[in-house]
Amino acid sequence: GVEYSYYTEAISAGGYNIQSFHYRYLTKTKLPNAKVKGTLATQYAERVKRLSKAEKLNNEIKALEARIEDNTQRIQASLGLTDEQILADYYENGNGAGKPFKWPTWQQIIKNGAAKNYNNDEAYYYQQKAESEASSVNFWKKKNIEWPQQSNKIHEKEILKARKKLEAIVNQ
Repeated sequence: GVEYSYYTEAISAGGYNIQSFHYRYLTKTKLPNAKVKGTLATQYAERVKRLSKAEKLNNEIKALEARIEDNTQRIQASLGLTDEQILADYYENGNGAGKPFKWPTWQQIIKNGAAKNYNNDEAYYYQQKAESEASSVNFWKKKNIEWPQQSNKIHEKEILKARKKLEAIVNQ
């Protein structure tokens, strides 16, 4: 039942850096500001803010749970592989750093004149090759089993923190 003044003015706008001519409307009013503390609008805005925080936390929890699920599937698939299968996967896909080094045969080493790098000893060459492949398998296991397990533990802690925050928001 209270009357407030309201004033509007249309001005032309546009210039050399504006793509088209248009009108801009300027308004002035004495209506009460909705941002004044204690108003119904402020209370409503606060509730919406809490709700949006809760939604963000719920989305964060869902994303973390999805990561845990993906990691768990990756771990389970990786645990079922033998070292030979892991090595085959490594030679096919690498470790994420481009094409892996494929060890040539001893005959190819001799042909390339690289036998001196292995003391002209075929057994020493195959020992170096086996050590390198074992290292590649160990890194593959670390990348596909150990790291996802560690990541899951971190994600579980983050979920607990987010749930505590969510509970605090809901109980307000």
